[in-house]
Parts: sequence; C-alpha cells; structure tokens
Amino acid sequence: MFAAVLLPILTLLQPAPASAAPKITARLIAAHEVIAPGTRADLAIEISIEKHWHMYHPIQLSAGAPTLVSFEATPGATFGPIAFPVPELGVFEGFEYLGFADKLILLTSVELAANADASKPVQIRARVEGIACANEKGCVPVELSPTLSLPVKSELGPPVNADVFKKARDALPPPIAKAPYLEGSRIEISKRKLGLNDTAELVATIKVKSGHHVQDRDPGSKELIASRLYIESLDGVKVGEQRWPKAQIHQTKVFGTVREQAGEFKVTAPISISDEKFPAGPVDLRVLFSYQCCNDRGECYAPETAEAIVRFEAETPGAAGASPTGTVIPVVTHSDDPIANPTVASAGDDGATASGGAGESGGAAATRFNQIIDVSGQAAGGAMSLWWVFLSALLGGAILNIMPCVLPVLSLKIFSFMQQAQDEPGRILRMGLVYAAGILASFAVLAVFMVTGKTAWGSLMQKPEYIIGLIAAVFAFGLSLLGVFELRLPGVVENVAGAATTREGYGGAFLNGIMATALATPCVGPFLGSAVGVLVQLPPLVAGAGIMMVGVGLAAPYVLLTAFPKWLRYVPRPGKWMVTFKQIMGFVLLATIVWLLTILKEMVPAATLISTIAFLGFVGVACWAIGKVTLSDSAVRSVSIHAASAAVLAAGWWVSFRWLSEPASSQIVWYDWRPGLDQDLSRDGYTVYVDFTAAWCLTCQTNKKLVLHSEPIENRFARDKIIALKADFTKKDAAILAQLREFGKNGVPLNIVVPAGKPETAIVLPEVLTSGVVSDALRRAGASSADPPPPRLKQAAPAATVARR
Repeated sequence: MFAAVLLPILTLLQPAPASAAPKITARLIAAHEVIAPGTRADLAIEISIEKHWHMYHPIQLSAGAPTLVSFEATPGATFGPIAFPVPELGVFEGFEYLGFADKLILLTSVELAANADASKPVQIRARVEGIACANEKGCVPVELSPTLSLPVKSELGPPVNADVFKKARDALPPPIAKAPYLEGSRIEISKRKLGLNDTAELVATIKVKSGHHVQDRDPGSKELIASRLYIESLDGVKVGEQRWPKAQIHQTKVFGTVREQAGEFKVTAPISISDEKFPAGPVDLRVLFSYQCCNDRGECYAPETAEAIVRFEAETPGAAGASPTGTVIPVVTHSDDPIANPTVASAGDDGATASGGAGESGGAAATRFNQIIDVSGQAAGGAMSLWWVFLSALLGGAILNIMPCVLPVLSLKIFSFMQQAQDEPGRILRMGLVYAAGILASFAVLAVFMVTGKTAWGSLMQKPEYIIGLIAAVFAFGLSLLGVFELRLPGVVENVAGAATTREGYGGAFLNGIMATALATPCVGPFLGSAVGVLVQLPPLVAGAGIMMVGVGLAAPYVLLTAFPKWLRYVPRPGKWMVTFKQIMGFVLLATIVWLLTILKEMVPAATLISTIAFLGFVGVACWAIGKVTLSDSAVRSVSIHAASAAVLAAGWWVSFRWLSEPASSQIVWYDWRPGLDQDLSRDGYTVYVDFTAAWCLTCQTNKKLVLHSEPIENRFARDKIIALKADFTKKDAAILAQLREFGKNGVPLNIVVPAGKPETAIVLPEVLTSGVVSDALRRAGASSADPPPPRLKQAAPAATVARR
C-alpha cells in the first residue's frame, strides 16, 4: 500500500540535473558549389546530437514530439520534400519512440526559378524545431537555424560534399514498392477525398517473395523482430486500430511457437478527419513498414524498413494550406535577406554562413530572459510533493487499522481504557494519548535509524543492487499478505510483549502501544517494510518525518476513539472481509514490483532483469517453506525449515545472478571476423571455422545450442587447435553481406571451414548442422599446424541484443 502510494510521488522529488542543455548543432549543406536559374540542387541538414540524447522522427508513437523543418529563402527558391533516414525504435521513460541519436542527416532540394536574379546568391535559412530527450535528464526544446549562401551562375556548379550525400542516401528507407523481398508491395488509401468525419481505409498490401516469410507483429518470441506498420499522426486526423490477418504458426526447437506472414497479405487501419478546423487541401501521411524476412529454409536476412507517402484531399471548412499538410513538404517563406533579417524567429544561435558550402547553427533553445519568475509550481514542487508524501504516509498508517491483526484489538483496547479509567472522560483520553505515544515511540526508533543512516542512503534508487533487494523484499511482503506465510516475532519477544499488554495504568498503556505495534507485525510489517524502502530515498530528516507520519496515522484512531468513545459504534465489525482486504493489499504490493522492474530495466542489461525475475521464484519457495511452520512445531523443526529457506535463498541468488546471468559456457573461444582474416590465418597455418550468425536467426541459434556447444565438437575444436571466427550479422553489415553473396547467399546461417595452408579453399557446411557434419568438415580440413592463436585476434562480444526498428 505504502509503496503503491509513495513510489509515484518520489518521481516528483527527484532533483533536476544541474547539467546544461545538450550540445546540438546543425549544418546546411549543398550538393553543388553554385546553382543556376531553372536548376535544382540537393540540400542536406546535418544535425549532430550530444551523446545519450535523442531526437524524434515525424511519426510519433507514445512519446516525444516530431522534428519539423521549414525554410526561409530569397524569392524564386522552392524546396522539395524532406526525407528522413530510417529511425531506430527506442524506449524513453517506459514509452516507445522512433528517433535518432548521434547524427541525423535530412535530405531535400532547392530549385531556383528560371527568371531568378542571377546576380545575387540564394540566401537560405532552415529552421529545425523539436525536442531532445535523455534518460534521467528529461527533455529540452530544440530550435536550430542553420544558414547557407549559395552563389548563382549561369550553369549548375560541380558536385561537392559527395560523402555526406552518399551517407544520407544510403540511410534512407526504400520505397515500399522496391523494398527487399517485398517488391510490388503498396500502401494506399481507399478514398482520394475526405470530408469532416468521413472515414477511409489505409491499406498496406504486402507481397512477400515466394519461398519467404516475414515475422508477424506478434512473432511469439522477444528474440524475433516483429513486423510493424507505423502511421504518422496529424492533429485533427484520427488513425484507428490496425487490423492484421491471421498469422501462420510454426513450432521451433529454440524459440518455441513462432508466428509468421507469407504470400500477399493486407494490413488496414481506418482514417478520419475529426477537426473542423483542419486545413483544406492535400494531406501527406508518412507510413513506415519495418520487417525481417527469412526464407523457408530458415535463412534470415537483416531487418529492413520501407516507406510510403500516402496523399489525400481534405475537404473541410478550414482554410486551405499553402502547402500539403504534414511533415513531408516544408513550409517556405520568402524575404530579400533571410540570413541577416530572418522573419522566422529562432531561439538558437544564428551561427555562421559559408559560401557554397555549409552554414551552421548550434544549441538547444536558449533563454532570452534576464529574470525568470517561476509561478508554475515546479520551483516549489519539492515542498508541495512533501505534503503529498506526509499525507500519503498518514493515510497509509490509518488504513493499517483495518488489517486483521489490528482491527480486532482496536475496540478491545478502547474498552480496556474505559474500564481502567472508570468511564472518566479525561482519564480515558489521557490513556489513549499515552497509548499513542507508545506507538509513536516504536516508529521513532525506526526514524532515528533512518536519519543516522543518511550517509549510506543518499541515492539508493540509483543502485541496481538496492532495487533488486527492494523488489525481493516487496515480493516477500506481498506473499505474506496473500497468506503464503506470516511474519512473526521470535517466540521470546512475543511472550514478553504479551505479558506487557496485561499491565494497567499509564505505564501499561505506554508499553501496550509499543508492544501492540510489535504484535501487529504480521500485518503491519509488509507495509512498513515497503514504506521504509521508499522513504529512504528522501533526505534523512524528511524520511524520518515520513515514518513518524505513518505512526501518527496508525495511532490516530486510538486518540479519536478515546476522545469520543461513542464513535466505537461506527468501527466495522471484524470478519472475513478483513482477510480479503489484506489479500487485495498483497496484490497491490505485487503490482508495485512491476513499477520497480521498469526502473531496473533502464539500469541493467536484459540478462540481469531476467535473473532478478528468476530470483523471485526462489524467494517464493523460501516463503512457502516458512509458511509450513506452525505454532505447534518443535523448535528443531522450525529452525530446520528456516535454515532450509535460507539455503534456498542463497542457492537462488547463486543460480540467478551467477549461473543464469553468465553466457553459456563453451570451451570454444570465438574471435571477431573481418574480411580476409580467415584466409590470412590459413596462410599462417591455422584451420579456421567461420560462423556467419545473428541473434534473430532461428537456425543459427539452434546450431549453436545443439551442435557447436556440444561436448564432442568443443573437444574437436580444442584438439585440432581450430580458430573460431564469428561474423555477427545481427545488425546490417555491408562486409558480411558481401561475403555471404560470394557464397551465393543473402542471409545467415552460413558456416565455412578454411583449411590450414589452403587459403583458397572453403568447405561450406549445410545450413542445418549436426555433430557428424561438423566433425567430418573439420576432419577433412585437418588440424592447425601453428600454435598458439596470433595476438592480432579480437575476442568476439557475447551474443548481441537485437536492435528492433
């Protein structure tokens, strides 16, 4: 309960990073030294983004804002569509996005009218607007204004900046009709004209090459790359839910059930205009289709992304736009000197201009104010959030009073005070206050401990080890509330507490308050443990005050009911409903684990996340075993079960974080492949085994797990001193693709053996390996005559994580 309430509030209390805005710069680059009237020249906008930051594609998913481009130029200049490279699919603050990191090059063109003045250069100012975001640093607006002065002559000048434009063109998505293995596919809209509230169907007709298939949008395994159809969202245009055809289902040894699409299939989505102010005129929608194609023999190719531009006419009451609505055709304004006197305001650095080359602009949006008066509540957000923390802690403590371990005692204690005070109202209230003081004393001990531990608790939520421990503890607390086991104090402590509760007078009331808190541990402990785990993230004094507020909430009913004893009639009667409530709170704690896992996944690799989830299984077994202990059990049995539970936890930690998290053990040492390395090693006297593989290749993973990592093959590699090279095609690699094509293939798997001393000979193995096939190939090639491996080899990295686009 406490975790569910307090964890989201903690996000409001995280201090904003003190670092400056990211360094983001832009250059406007021309493909020709000069332009001539009546000719067209390509332009590129090269945006450099600081490490760890990213910007967004025009197609928006769950987060971000589109990167928009507009131009201001001298009269006579017009601009072509803006082309974006293939974006990467990423996750920011738990939300998917399509975006770019490091460097982004946009392509367009400028065309000069035939009657343009040739005596003056074309002055161009681009305006790039968007946002840049980084994990743990938030988002900042970006406004860049690169400029370019392009000389005008009678003829188009020679090409320049060829490397920039080649790199930009290579990064563009192919049109869907020419996409690899999807030739002839198309994306269309069922209506050419759309009025207000009219609905049309966007139809993607995908034609997969014969003998091939693509993964379904739900491929059945996280290791496979799902096909995705991304449709641009525009204000006023509503895109409905996509409809995909039924997938073809297959069973595999490594990935289990996989889902595929083959032949010709259609994906549809309804589109409508819902805003009467939507501008009339042509509308351009960007659409991306990302996929991975494999042939029916199990050979898979690198992931691809194709693009289509869908155009329709908006017949709405809104004013007609000057250019098609969307992010494809840029908005253009004209002025005599846009560089010196821009009409498009820019908050970025104007930068320098370069004749016939590139103009630059840099920086995220800079402040234009000398004094900032913040009335948004952000500056005071810490104080405001603290009030929410204290209120949540107070309410959480009060709610604990209806737990099964507490509520039945509540009425009995009040009646006990009434009997001791002989119904004297003032004494009854004083007894209640002293009892509440005892409860607060218990919490004060914990609060002092939290304050004095400030040096160790400065920023625990930034430590994966702490989050993993907190996840395990909250999971155990949740199981306790669900009835798997009960938190109990040691028997001696329970006996002392029980004896103390029989004492009368103010001293007895005070001890009653202390011991009642301890006796309520089976119900209060899980919540209190979760609350401590959350509150230690705050400054020490605040954390201590937060714990005290939990105590105030728990003690408040005793004070109120001793002040107004007649209110006891409104106290709910104990019953089975309390057990149900307790179990519901258990599920609340389990839900909190999901939130903690979303934090952990941003800090650790996927293997550690899986190890953490596996460890929870062992925690569950240990808790279940403890739950088998009963009050009637002998001390020997109780100690034995607790010792066995501790052993399960220790073994679970080792299995989860040592055994599972380590890569599969193999005696074979794999080295990175590079073009020509296998032949060079062969000349030096080594027999070389080359595995062309990829993380998303089903057959590759089967070969590795069942054959290459088998004991007979590993022993053969070691005995014959075979050099193992790994060519990782998980991400597109031109050199690997060229080598594959040399052997008549376009994808993986491919396994070859190059014998020692015979660099021109390559033994090609079948796609599906067996121990016999590999052994025969190695026997035919013979052992290496050289020893040991040359120092120039670089050991290959563990299996790559699939980059999903």
